Amino acid sequence: MFLLVVLVIGAFFYPGVRLDAEVPEVPVNNLSIFQAKIPLNILHVDFVNSTEDFNSSANDVCFLVINDSIEDTKFNADSFHPIGEAKIENSKGYLTRQVKVGNFVTDRGDYPMSSLGRVRITEVEFVYFDRFDVYPYGYGDETTYYPTWKLTTKTSNYGHEILMVKAISPSTPISHTDVYDSTSAAGSLISDMADENISVRVNAVKELVEMDASAVEPLIQALGSYDPKIRENSAQTLGKIGNETAVEPLIDVLGDRDSDVRNAAKIALVDIGDPAFEPLVRVANDLNESQPSRIWAIQALGEMGEPAVEPLMVLITVNDVSGPATQSLSRIGEPAVESLILALGDNDSQVRAPVLLKLLAGLGMKGLSNLLKKH
Repeated sequence: MFLLVVLVIGAFFYPGVRLDAEVPEVPVNNLSIFQAKIPLNILHVDFVNSTEDFNSSANDVCFLVINDSIEDTKFNADSFHPIGEAKIENSKGYLTRQVKVGNFVTDRGDYPMSSLGRVRITEVEFVYFDRFDVYPYGYGDETTYYPTWKLTTKTSNYGHEILMVKAISPSTPISHTDVYDSTSAAGSLISDMADENISVRVNAVKELVEMDASAVEPLIQALGSYDPKIRENSAQTLGKIGNETAVEPLIDVLGDRDSDVRNAAKIALVDIGDPAFEPLVRVANDLNESQPSRIWAIQALGEMGEPAVEPLMVLITVNDVSGPATQSLSRIGEPAVESLILALGDNDSQVRAPVLLKLLAGLGMKGLSNLLKKH
């Protein structure tokens, strides 16, 4: 038992930590946490105090700092927006303490399988990093970038290792910033959709639906909220309003990392109906779309009935989505069976015949009887 305790402590506690490097100065007290769409996990940061340096900086993130406050930010990404702000920790004591207690990940976003042993920090760099979370919150391929200390180390057990330490203390509260205007009439109701009281949430959805077209744009913005409850309920409300302007933003949300949000987007698209049909077919067939987006699009098509049979018949011949396409055809039922029977003579019969058998089994005796009466 004693040996087990020692091993567990040894895996997460590093008493031999030495800092043999200067800690770069961060010229402001607080910095933003960003959502961004960029393929890099580590973003290099510049702090400059002139417009000329700001415009010429080639780093991934550049802050123009005037009189100890940030005047402008340049972020080399397809899209980015702040979702919160927090106080930056930059003392040597903070860095060594976080390493000692194992409060870090590697630059791969994982944890060492056992103790690093003695750790000597040879270089310190201030960066932004997005792999602290096992499942980083992201929507539309965006992920969360935190202010981070990148530590180049030499360890007695692992050799050279890059350790990433959040530049925000675990005990420091994050002041969240959202992407919609919470001070407007619609924004106030959108904020209510995250309330713990279900009556408040239900009433907020009801009032937003009654606002109709004037609520659509704020709700579309709220699909990018850091709060999954707001994203989920915004999608649900857009479906109830039924404005086709929301179709493409809802299509994007099919790739959200939260399954409740994805499901709400799927239901909303089905509720909107015909205007969503072709965009859903496009996503389902697009190999460049993420797998979750394609599968949820296929599930939505399965709830749109007979018009979806033809595109789904094509998708059952595509290996990576044939299973979801078969399930969607099963949901449609008899019209899908009839189309499969008619298609049995074509070049894809070997693929479609097993699907037909599954659908026939799913119809049951009553369904089979009704089908036979028609032929």
